Amino acid sequence: MISKRVSRFWGALLCAVMCMIPVSCDKHGNNPGPEPAKVVELHKFQDGIYFGNFWKEGFADYYFIVSSGEIGYIGDQDYLVPMNEGEYIMYFDIWGDISSDHTNPVVPEGVYTLSEKRANHTFNPTLTFATVTTEKDGDRVRVQNVLFEDGTITVAHCAKGYRVTADVVTAEGSEMQFIYEGEIVLADKSGEGDEIDNSHINANLDLKVKRVTKELYKSEDSFDNYIIRCFDTEKTSGEGLYPFGPGHKIQIDLYVAKGSDLTGTYKIGTRLEYNPGTFYPGVWFGGQALGTFCMQTDRNYKSRFCTISDGEVTIGKNTDGTYSIVCDLTDSDGYSIKASWTGNIEERSKEKEPETSLTEDVDMVPLRCSAANYYGDFMNNGTINYGIVLASELELLNIDFIAGLGNASALPTGTYKVSSNGEPWTVTVGKIGISDAEPSCYIRYQQSGNDFYPQSLAPHHIRGSWTGKIPEITDYTKK
Repeated sequence: MISKRVSRFWGALLCAVMCMIPVSCDKHGNNPGPEPAKVVELHKFQDGIYFGNFWKEGFADYYFIVSSGEIGYIGDQDYLVPMNEGEYIMYFDIWGDISSDHTNPVVPEGVYTLSEKRANHTFNPTLTFATVTTEKDGDRVRVQNVLFEDGTITVAHCAKGYRVTADVVTAEGSEMQFIYEGEIVLADKSGEGDEIDNSHINANLDLKVKRVTKELYKSEDSFDNYIIRCFDTEKTSGEGLYPFGPGHKIQIDLYVAKGSDLTGTYKIGTRLEYNPGTFYPGVWFGGQALGTFCMQTDRNYKSRFCTISDGEVTIGKNTDGTYSIVCDLTDSDGYSIKASWTGNIEERSKEKEPETSLTEDVDMVPLRCSAANYYGDFMNNGTINYGIVLASELELLNIDFIAGLGNASALPTGTYKVSSNGEPWTVTVGKIGISDAEPSCYIRYQQSGNDFYPQSLAPHHIRGSWTGKIPEITDYTKK
């Protein structure tokens, strides 16, 4: 899921089959040869992105993740980690010829060599690495990153799709070989024309709910705000926030009278109004959904969403103390979302607010504006909401700002000040969430993939400037 975008970027669990190549020795068996390479066979494609000619240098960036078995998420930040001891995940970031069809990109055949700098027919050692689980104790795992200092990656097309062989030398000087054979499907993030929008579910759903949790999210003088999560699978990840593997979640942003029970019939409310007896309507925010929505995940942990725009939720309490929930909803694309369930609602405590992991001031040198988005009157207060992303090779600066007027053809010029009041000429305050930071935030990707600075509450300054051409503005009011 690249959404969560590349941030991020994935946290999963996999299974690796390792075998040793026999070593040779002299006829007396006294002088063994060099240590044999460790071979890891990878069997499962997990995710991939085609960034295209991102830096406008005449070659394209291909990023994909494969594993030797099942994957999953752990921790507050949903890190992708191998589930069982000895299992691997392999991340590839290679530079090759530009695909002729950006909507159906194909990784070019050839041999790619390690290069610290961008160049055609090379792979990036910062984002090309492996992770292995070295120890497992119950649900806890110890994960080690395997970084590379030399080697080649060979890509060949075959009957199964691709055969990718990485012959590498690790930072510790060990030789390893990673072999993958199978499909590679890349999401088009090249910006070359219209992207195919695969973020919407676009289907009628009738879900057989198996598990329901509730969380008291906010309590005000006139209402209590509960988040109700209905899963059609027993398995969840992200501390109970998401389906684990294939499944669905209906998330209901519910408002009840102060101190009241959940029972009642709830109608859809109005944005920016918080009235008991209602649930907050779903809202698209880029490729993600907020408010009341349905989330669908597949076997590769890719997510799709639909935002709820109409309908009714009925919650009743039975004589045995269990609850019954019936959902009869309609999403913003016109599809019906239905669900029913009876059982005990699990209590989920609100997580401690995540803290920044930045430890110093930042002087960022953006190399390009990688995205520009128009959200229309997202705040529903007569203002216009925009978002831009400034990027360097390992940094992103997301700026979400509010103008007094504007449209999807250009960004309104002016000076914007960070504020939480939602008024014109302000930059929206950012916050760190369970698995990401949004909407205004600075993100730095670490070489080892999942290493982060120690937590710190000290404020830090983010400075930088950029001049150049922005990409075509994406109009999210039409998505």
